[in-house]
Amino acid sequence: MFAFLALPSLWLLTQPFAWITGLEAMALSTVVPLMVFGLIGGLRLVWKGDEVWWFECAAITLCFAALQGYIFNTALHPANRFNLLGGLLANADPSMYLSLANQWSDGIRVVTPQTTRQFFPCFLAAMLWLCNRDLKLIVSLFTLITGVLSFVAWRQVRAMFGWLGATLFLTLVFFFYRCEVVGLLRTEQLGLWFALIALTLMLQGLREKREGLWSAGLFSLVMGLNTRAGPYFMIPLFVLYSGWIFRRGRWGWRSILSAGLVCFTGMLLNFACYWIFFAPPRPTSNFWLSFYGMLKGGNWVSAMNEIGPPYTRVGVIAREKGMALLRAEPWLVLNGLLKGFWKACAFVWNTNTFYGHPPTAEGFRSAMRWLTVLGAVIPWTWSVVQKRRAELEWFVLLIVLGTLFSLPFAPPWDGGRRVYAVAFPFLYLSPVMLIAWSREGLRKLLPLRTRSLDHLTYADGQLGRLVQAGLAVLLLSTAVIPLGLMLWKRHRIIGWQPQYCVPLPRGCPARDLPSGYQIHLISDTGRTFVPWVRVSDFRRSIDGNLEKLRAPWLLDLLNDLPEGTTIGTACHSQFFVIGTDKARTTRISRRHPILNRAWHRIVYDNDYPLPPYSRQMLGRPQAPPLLPGR
Repeated sequence: MFAFLALPSLWLLTQPFAWITGLEAMALSTVVPLMVFGLIGGLRLVWKGDEVWWFECAAITLCFAALQGYIFNTALHPANRFNLLGGLLANADPSMYLSLANQWSDGIRVVTPQTTRQFFPCFLAAMLWLCNRDLKLIVSLFTLITGVLSFVAWRQVRAMFGWLGATLFLTLVFFFYRCEVVGLLRTEQLGLWFALIALTLMLQGLREKREGLWSAGLFSLVMGLNTRAGPYFMIPLFVLYSGWIFRRGRWGWRSILSAGLVCFTGMLLNFACYWIFFAPPRPTSNFWLSFYGMLKGGNWVSAMNEIGPPYTRVGVIAREKGMALLRAEPWLVLNGLLKGFWKACAFVWNTNTFYGHPPTAEGFRSAMRWLTVLGAVIPWTWSVVQKRRAELEWFVLLIVLGTLFSLPFAPPWDGGRRVYAVAFPFLYLSPVMLIAWSREGLRKLLPLRTRSLDHLTYADGQLGRLVQAGLAVLLLSTAVIPLGLMLWKRHRIIGWQPQYCVPLPRGCPARDLPSGYQIHLISDTGRTFVPWVRVSDFRRSIDGNLEKLRAPWLLDLLNDLPEGTTIGTACHSQFFVIGTDKARTTRISRRHPILNRAWHRIVYDNDYPLPPYSRQMLGRPQAPPLLPGR
């Protein structure tokens, strides 16, 4: 049934769509998605059968697919990010993740100083293998999976907080996804999935008082934070909360111990994958940089600038400097924490970090900021006054407190809103709680009788089992499948060698790069549908984006490219390959100039150290003479 109902979503992602205004309404509006999700939630007013959940799931998935369809049909991103056409050409951090995924899938154990976030590249390696290295297919699947998981979480939120609150929850998840995640090869993709699964299982565990479901959700949350580092202080608070809710043993110590072991297992899996997939010298995390920067009154960026190269040892040097400073002046820890906490709280409030997701309307964002504070405090205070066991109220309050306590260690000015990607589905329960509490109060005050839309049926038991199966599939895809690919070297593509990064006497080597890693610029007489992009749409997609601050020469080059140009991402390394017979530009990276007029290569992570494999591919062989007639 769902496969049939999902056909519109599949068609939208695979065929050009002429009604761009409809896509823009979902991708750029605030009111339209809110109304659409409200109508989806109201389907049960006219449909009483269990099969309605198939239509709800298909409709929500179609809304998310509309975001990716907007990118495919316009070459634009809803938040005007420099995503290079929906993730088909990755830049910055996504380029590094794609490079790692390619190397692992080809049996190469990676040496890199740049990241310890191995779960998303591992998952991407599995997806590259399953999808035959077709990035368009991969980002389309990402969108469909997000829609399905958002539906499942929405069902649980509706059962716990009501129809109106669930509509707001789904809208907020949708707004965050369209701003920061859709079409991008970022860790937030996988982190958000783990978070939605975690929220679903934890809410179901609370509602049914099933400690096993709660623990499974807690494990998924730990995996999400391992995938996209963020507010880790939520974890110890939830562990303590487990003892209060389930109370196995005196003071609930058995439940606390069980939850702690679950969290430790997730951390252990992360550590094991780190040692397996990275070859020594292994990269270090940003913890010691953040710690040293906090002691000095700054952040990890200021600490890195102070330490300087070699970047392979920056974490070790930061640890040594931080411990030496701590022994000399131990009071700096408390002072740094307090200063960092107040500074981060002020920054989050003034910039509305948790809800500042363009193109969402400013009035809506400001309202959500206040509703989050009120939703965490008012229902909890009222339950304390009423002297009743406030399980959900405590749950929501601990979410907000855990996020706030994490601010000094996950400062919002470093990574922006994306730092809290895993916490957002949980954090959104705060305004949802306020709406549910207000609704219940009005029911008691006013003689209104309304039919409940919030009951769960037998179908929801099936959904619960599917969610657990989905968690198992994600774990296999992030650990087991990539390990098998890395050990099974028969997948290595011989054509991806250094000599294919320069022109060959017998022709352009673009045919040896995966077609799924390429886009093609066409005349304005055609129509855009990725990977075919009109020149005017391509230039509009890179107009005024923030990449000008880091690599302005890159945007100058891309703006100069004429129709007939093919742009590809070069496999294991982190650079573009551009093929055209018509380009007449010299505005390429100063480090790696044009090799000849027909075939170019450029490095676009110019501000970051290149891993050894990239240096090898860029360093040899030397560029051959210009080809005849070129």
